[in-house]
Amino acid sequence: MSETKSETKVSTDLRNVIWIIGAPTNTTFKRLKLELKQVENTDIVICASLKSYKETIEDIPVYVSKLPTNFRSHCDICTMGTTPVYNSRSFKTAQKETSTALANIFNYADNNKIRVFFANVDRKDRPTYLSQDTSGKINANRNVGLGVLILNKLMDYNINRTMDLKLERNMTAACAHNGTYLADVLTVGCALLRETNVWQSYRLGATELKKGKFKKKGFLAGEIDVDYVHIELNEDADGLFQEFQTEKINTVVTALETVINNIGQTKHFGTSIVFHDALLNDIDDLPAIKLIESCSQQTVSIQNYSKKVNHMNKLPVALGLKIDQYLGYNSKHNYINKKISDVIKLRKDIMKRSGVRVPEDCKTLEGAVEMVHRDPELTKIFVGKGKYVIPDNLDLAFILGKRNHVKNNGRLVIPSAMNIVGDPSVDKSEIVVVGGIIVKKGIGTCHVEHLTIRESKTNGVYACSSLTMKDVLVKQCALNGVWSQGIVVRCEDVEVCECGTSGMVAANGGSITLVGPKTAVHHNCKEFGSYGTSYGLKVSGSSITSIQLVYPLNRDEVSVDNSGGGDCGASYGGDINQIKTIGQTPETPETKVQFRF
Repeated sequence: MSETKSETKVSTDLRNVIWIIGAPTNTTFKRLKLELKQVENTDIVICASLKSYKETIEDIPVYVSKLPTNFRSHCDICTMGTTPVYNSRSFKTAQKETSTALANIFNYADNNKIRVFFANVDRKDRPTYLSQDTSGKINANRNVGLGVLILNKLMDYNINRTMDLKLERNMTAACAHNGTYLADVLTVGCALLRETNVWQSYRLGATELKKGKFKKKGFLAGEIDVDYVHIELNEDADGLFQEFQTEKINTVVTALETVINNIGQTKHFGTSIVFHDALLNDIDDLPAIKLIESCSQQTVSIQNYSKKVNHMNKLPVALGLKIDQYLGYNSKHNYINKKISDVIKLRKDIMKRSGVRVPEDCKTLEGAVEMVHRDPELTKIFVGKGKYVIPDNLDLAFILGKRNHVKNNGRLVIPSAMNIVGDPSVDKSEIVVVGGIIVKKGIGTCHVEHLTIRESKTNGVYACSSLTMKDVLVKQCALNGVWSQGIVVRCEDVEVCECGTSGMVAANGGSITLVGPKTAVHHNCKEFGSYGTSYGLKVSGSSITSIQLVYPLNRDEVSVDNSGGGDCGASYGGDINQIKTIGQTPETPETKVQFRF
């Protein structure tokens, strides 16, 4: 045991610790479970006040937004594990994942006799608080001595300096109220203490997910229902779940002062695995990690979720540990982040030239559409071999505005001008979009090429902005194959077949131009043929609506074997003569004039 000047006992028996100082994800649980299987004598320490948690879940209804931070997902645009969070639907998914991960962690710990320490106190009882004035300067409040010590030793900040420091900029960006209670640092202080009189023991009872309320915040338009983890705890002297006693908070201050003043001189933990969320909504995880690193024989830091995707989290823990040991925490992140930035810049340059590749750059077609929509420098999606099923429950708020939570019904919505092109080295029959495509109104011209669109629950392609299509097969859609709603659509070598109603429809002043020898519209009007209003080629709604076939195409050869009303027709103010061939006409043979002598 090492001697200290304080009467506070500081642990030196080198426990291994898994630190949860960022809301966990399913990935957190998987990696945590892997570590616990490999290393004995490991505790789980979570930055959360159990007192605050218990008080919150006693309310009716339970406001999840009042739970300790690490019991809820971050309500802002970020990436949580592998899940992008940007609207109410994705936030609900993220919150359910956090709640499920916590339930799994608690149950696994209980089943495997692993202690779990809720190592913090309620916000109002925390002895530390850093605030930022209007000039950006950071000041220590409450226990000023400890605050200044943390600033100097763990954050490399001298309060007497007036220059614009990176820490000040980070605090302005990360802390909503320009202040931090340094909760993660206090968690380390609590974990340093081993006396039984500072901890209350509990036995875990039932653990389940329940529904609570989350107040309007960030991108949430209003109060919503979300999941939270509900745990039942019963006092038991031999229980595995430990709550830090608020009245003992002064012992944490003493422990922190002792360790920070002698930073790096004594190791208090063996291997530390830190799950954190760097600079997501606070700046306290970085000084906490520095303190953990100085107190541990070896440290691995894993970012649960952040405003930028952290590719380091994909490394195996053993490799991350080696990188940490070789470079150190700060050096590692500076070095690796620069390399990652270089790779991201290179990849983006390639995507600007060659397009966003599906599935290489983005696993789903709808994800690639959103990526291109959000980045004005990206214009093209390059689709590889595969079958891309468009989900029927996508929330279109990112397209229609955050208050418009409309489901897509199995349709890929194109919200801005872009090109979607299949790999020309693969036959288009092997590049399949299962679902429909809608081109949003007023976005400019879009282009779709060399792929198959089939089995849409509604229309195959519904265009409300100008669209060009080339070498596309549209088949087996519940309603119409291609619909032009008051705009110009140009189809080159497009085939439409086996659709429920009409093959191609130009409506309400719209125009469809057909060109190319492979153009064909056949065997449509399958489901609604008895109504007599479905045709292979159809014009509707206006006398200026048209379907134009560029010579040598003609309607009698392009549209064949369609049921319903036949191969060509009109309704609601249209006329069949608006379906016609344009362009070059056959040369009239010379007329032989006979002269009589």
